[in-house]
Amino acid sequence: MPGTSRADAGARRRGLRTLLETLALLAIAAAVAVVWWRFIGVPVRALSMDLYPTWIAGRLWLAGHPEAIYHPKIGLFGLDAHPEWLRALEAAGQINTGTSFVYPLPYLWLTTPLSRAVSLDAFAALFLCLNALSALVLGAESMRLAGYRGFGLRLLGGVLVAASFPALYGMGLGQNALPAAALLLLAFRLLRFPGRAPLAAGVALLLLATAFKFWCVLAIPLLLLLRQPRAFAAAALAWAAVFLVAPRVLAPGLSKSYAAVVARLSEVSLVTYNNVSLRSLLHRLWWDGWGDAVDHWPLLEPPASVRVLETALLAAAGAVFCALVLWRKPPRHRVLAAGLGLMLLPLGVCWTHYFVFAIPVALVVALDRELPVACRALGFALLGLLLVPWHPLVYRTPVSPADVAVAPGWYLVWLALPILLTQAAVFSALVPRTARAPGPS
Repeated sequence: MPGTSRADAGARRRGLRTLLETLALLAIAAAVAVVWWRFIGVPVRALSMDLYPTWIAGRLWLAGHPEAIYHPKIGLFGLDAHPEWLRALEAAGQINTGTSFVYPLPYLWLTTPLSRAVSLDAFAALFLCLNALSALVLGAESMRLAGYRGFGLRLLGGVLVAASFPALYGMGLGQNALPAAALLLLAFRLLRFPGRAPLAAGVALLLLATAFKFWCVLAIPLLLLLRQPRAFAAAALAWAAVFLVAPRVLAPGLSKSYAAVVARLSEVSLVTYNNVSLRSLLHRLWWDGWGDAVDHWPLLEPPASVRVLETALLAAAGAVFCALVLWRKPPRHRVLAAGLGLMLLPLGVCWTHYFVFAIPVALVVALDRELPVACRALGFALLGLLLVPWHPLVYRTPVSPADVAVAPGWYLVWLALPILLTQAAVFSALVPRTARAPGPS
């Protein structure tokens, strides 16, 4: 029948277009990876700076030394009992004794096969490519969220993300915030569709994002504000099964060790230049000598007054956010983008590369023509900040105590801008639409 032939031809064209767009996305992701590697000045070996604990954790698991996985100094704990390959790495200086594996057990189970199959350099190269692809996906999905559905403009958003400072900084350290953010946006996109298959796929991607960054669990309650109770129930139950029940059944000792790591990280504070959390801001305001610790990473105990004020501010921000969503009923895309940005506020340690989660709200607020001009200006200001290094990149001289001593107030404000501008954009996304003048009758 003619109608059937036209439908088949249309389906073939859509399939071909999807294939070409996917190939173009992969090709540009490869180009971004090459540019990052070649021109930004961060070689693949440098990516092992933060990746090495993940790679070694998998090797320790396979070698039968799980007791060392969550130790603060991997490679030194019980070193005499470790296999020869691990001692050789330590002797060659390839083990950074200042960091440790801080990810949940499901993430360890995901990465252990790679740790067994490839070298540390190959492991880092794979993460470089994963970050490049994730940057394009995050940018494309953020532009779609902002209402720009053309492939060219969405691809432009991907390139913009790839050029942003949080993405470059995280890439230089071999971090995984970019994949987590991209997975979250894809998960929420799938969860909009009816049926069991999109629900299962969306929940699976959400769990994968939570394995990459455990605090992505904060995105699950957002489903209630988006009026998706079925998706919320499925995601909450799946998360409990994968992250609470399975680790305690399969590896009870490691589960307790990880719980201790999470508890410790939730209590401490850092005032270093690359931690720009609300807690670090309050701690800097309280402590005049914060500049002495700006270029190293001592774990500090925040004073009780800081914790009380932080808790009060978080409770107020959460209550206002929920009230605005329920009362003003802003569009779904704004609630989702704002929710991802709000997730950064309760993190006591909020590293620079976490601010890839602020990119969706920056683009949505900046490009939404139904928002007031003042709100859109905040979105553009945040977008501009995300494109400017607010501290030096990995191998350049970082902010020093001497720098802070010269202009402490200036550095205090500068390091507060990322979290403050992000939250300003978050609440700007929830204001009512501007009233439009009626057109000619």
